[in-house]
Order: sequence, then C-alpha cells, then structure tokens
Amino acid sequence: MFVGPCTLEEDYRCTYSNSPRMLRGAPGNLFLRNLKQAGFLDHDWFYTTIAKYNTPKLKLKPADIKWGEPALIDEVTTIKPKIIVCLGKVVFDYFWQKSTGKAQKFKLNDVQGGFFECPLFGCSLYAMDES
Repeated sequence: MFVGPCTLEEDYRCTYSNSPRMLRGAPGNLFLRNLKQAGFLDHDWFYTTIAKYNTPKLKLKPADIKWGEPALIDEVTTIKPKIIVCLGKVVFDYFWQKSTGKAQKFKLNDVQGGFFECPLFGCSLYAMDES
C-alpha cells in the first residue's frame, strides 16, 4: 500500500473509479511506469492519501489529517497490507504515532529507506521521499 499526504491538483480535477488509478499527470505517469517496470500488477498494490482532497502547497494541517483519518484507517484495515510505503515525512509521522503512541517526529533523512514495524496494523512501514 502506498500512502501519500493528499491528492495532487491533477487528481483533484479528474474523475476516477478506483484508487490505484488516482494518480494523474506527469507524477502519476512516472509512478505507474516505475511500478510496471518493477513487475507490479494492478492488483498487487493500492494507492491512497491521508487527506482525500487537495491542500494548498500539498501541506497537511492537523485538521486535514483528522478529517481523512477514518477513511484511511478503514482502507488499511480492509486491505491488510504487508507493507505501507509512506510517501513523505507527514505520512510516516502519522503512522509512527498511531502505531507507537509516541508523538516523536523524525527527520526524513533519519528514517528514509528503512523498515519499521507497525504492530497496530500488523505490517511494516517503509519511509521514502514523496518527490
């Protein structure tokens, strides 16, 4: 499961029928092309966001996270992923806090490329830069 902070402007303007096809425009094309080159089929992965809408400058506020949290938790508990790839620091901080109960925030460079256990959802977290 890949989790980004919020939808991109391209996603916001498009109508889509399922989450894996949520990404549009150049960033989405690059993401989908890389997944295909890595050998992933459409049913092998799922893409979602914490906020289910576009936020100014792609920056989430606590209210954005709180609003999207029920839907995100429902998606994670329904899909039961083995790995959650956190696309960015905000996403990693959210899952880390939910899993450990600690509000400790890390620099992305400290956690990027690492796997961390997430017992709350029975999976591992993988942190990477969203760009």
